Amino acid sequence: MGELQRHWSERFLAVAYEQGAQGPGAYDCWSHFRWVQREQFGRDVAFVPSPRSRGTTARILPVLATEFGWKEIDTPASGDGVLLSYWKMPTHVGVYVGDAREPSVLHCPEGGAALHSLFHLRAAGWRLRGFYRYLGAA
Repeated sequence: MGELQRHWSERFLAVAYEQGAQGPGAYDCWSHFRWVQREQFGRDVAFVPSPRSRGTTARILPVLATEFGWKEIDTPASGDGVLLSYWKMPTHVGVYVGDAREPSVLHCPEGGAALHSLFHLRAAGWRLRGFYRYLGAA
């Protein structure tokens, strides 16, 4: 009998969250996003220091997406970026995982990296603010 196949997202789960951390033992959401994009999808995503305020994060994430070759899309596929918010402003980023048991987001919130279904994200109070696909550097 063969070994049970593991989903690719599992290797990105066993890490802690720390504001401003760049890995390998701990990450913030942006550095975790960069790590997954590089290791799983072969994309080099620019380093951006973590802003100290959620308001600054909310203002710069959509601008950075466009500047670095990401375009907002309606229908996501695995590897696309997901902009999320917990309150009113988009302040968090993750990776869309469409090839899991159910559509999910791989992300690194406070508490550490996690794979949450879209249903569970919404139930926990997260709002999906947009999906972004990498189309190449401008």
